[in-house]
Amino acid sequence: MIRRGTIDDVDDLVELAKLAHSLSPYKSVAYDETQIRRIALLSVSTDLMVCFVSDRNGVVGVLIGGLGPNIWGAMTASDHMVFVKEPGDGPGLVKAFHEWANQFGVLITMTNSFGDERYDRFLEGLGMMCIGKQFIGGFK
Repeated sequence: MIRRGTIDDVDDLVELAKLAHSLSPYKSVAYDETQIRRIALLSVSTDLMVCFVSDRNGVVGVLIGGLGPNIWGAMTASDHMVFVKEPGDGPGLVKAFHEWANQFGVLITMTNSFGDERYDRFLEGLGMMCIGKQFIGGFK
């Protein structure tokens, strides 16, 4: 079941973030649990952020996102983290995020940090288009 995250989910969100970090291209970047916990708390308690979870007798997937202006000043809903332990839960999380963002009439941006081509095709199926790539540097 896809639902809004709550304060009771924060510990699970921190654990999912830790697992996502260990499997991601960012695993060589320092993991800051205090910062992750702060973001998780904000995502379940403020109007400018949102958290959706996939709950199958426990949280097995998460999408955290938020609203803010892009560099050109347009309000944008952007994902900060999408991670699922169970195959098939990602689409429901992304669709819930899109429904949430559409109520504000803003531009929606999504990232694909894992480089999964199936995820690219899914986002394209929602009417999104790929407009670039992400590069990272400055870490060892």
